[in-house]
Amino acid sequence: MTKYWTDFTRNPFMWITGEPEIGDDTWIGPFTVIDGAAGLTIGTHCSVSAGAHIYTHQMTTPGQETGEFESSSVEIGDYVYIGANAVINHGCTIEDGATIGAGAVVPKNSTVKENETWVGVPAEPLEE
Repeated sequence: MTKYWTDFTRNPFMWITGEPEIGDDTWIGPFTVIDGAAGLTIGTHCSVSAGAHIYTHQMTTPGQETGEFESSSVEIGDYVYIGANAVINHGCTIEDGATIGAGAVVPKNSTVKENETWVGVPAEPLEE
């Protein structure tokens, strides 16, 4: 795995926190949010399209006024495609070869199985 800061082929207009592990030959588009604060692994040969957001923590919670928030790691396999403006919430596992459609919002703690396509808000497996 290559850390994002050692690979200058990645887009300069992305925002990254923490120290995510990002595999070789993975493309990350402009205006993406890559939140690796609670642990994030993105496999090899993936495509994270423009405007996609991957979160390892919940942005707003009832405990926000106390500084408490929910967080859990995200695991993304190899050969995964994440469409433009999709959102992956904390605790998700996206297995090899999966596709997340443009604009989809994957609910927290979801598992996207190998080669599945998820679309919609909230995202669900595409019925074929």
